[in-house]
Amino acid sequence: MTLMLILRSRRFCAAAAIVGVLVVSLGALVLVHRTRVPDTSFASTFRMPFVSYEGTTVRLASFRRTKIVVYSWASWCPYCAAELQELGRAKQQYGKEFQVVAINRGESLADARTFTSKLAGTQDIIFLLDPDDQFYKAIGGFAMPEGMFINPGGEVVLHQRGPMTEDTIRSAFK
Repeated sequence: MTLMLILRSRRFCAAAAIVGVLVVSLGALVLVHRTRVPDTSFASTFRMPFVSYEGTTVRLASFRRTKIVVYSWASWCPYCAAELQELGRAKQQYGKEFQVVAINRGESLADARTFTSKLAGTQDIIFLLDPDDQFYKAIGGFAMPEGMFINPGGEVVLHQRGPMTEDTIRSAFK
């Protein structure tokens, strides 16, 4: 009898509903966090114009037939400095096996360059500016940073939303 009263109480039902929503949300977050299926939305980004630090227009299409890591970053991102340096170390270690293209999210050249000039080991990274933040919007970005590992065929092998581990960076193309 007491159990029936508890089950009927509004507080119990509300708490159960909240717990259920949290469990479902957490499960969805885990599934989305590491997507290993081809991402067809990425194809449109190959034609987008980005600007290099030197002022030239660069498109991701120029990296076709190459393994690339495309990394969406900003100076306000708490993880980006360490991950850009780790990507730089991986690039130095693996040489020509892949390219690292780091696309800044709408910041000025002065802000982006000031930030990256303080990072050790990133000289082999190709830094690009995206003044309108079009890349991040096109990939459906919602976490920072966002890293995409692209195979030579232009397919997304891994879309990492949020911080990457060193193991993720080093094993993505093995």
